[in-house]
Amino acid sequence: MIAEAESRSISAFTHDVVSRSIPHYYNWSTAYGKTFLYWFGPRPRLAVSDPDMIKEVLLNTGGSFEKIPFNPLSGLLTRAIILHVVLASFSDDV
Repeated sequence: MIAEAESRSISAFTHDVVSRSIPHYYNWSTAYGKTFLYWFGPRPRLAVSDPDMIKEVLLNTGGSFEKIPFNPLSGLLTRAIILHVVLASFSDDV
């Protein structure tokens, strides 16, 4: 599905990048609507794209929505990418 999405060209005059960058989410939201449940490994995830519901989830005044715990490896990955970009920019100057 990802290879198919990447093989199609994208117009410079559109902001519709979801179908190309995350085709699974695009297909699921097309099939099931703005709010749907999907599984990320053994854990269920609720996908929400309605602005009012997003606001309710972010405010979470009733404590109904559990926040996804931070993955420490994502911090390492971010630092590695930043370091790579910085080092690559210095090597281009030489």
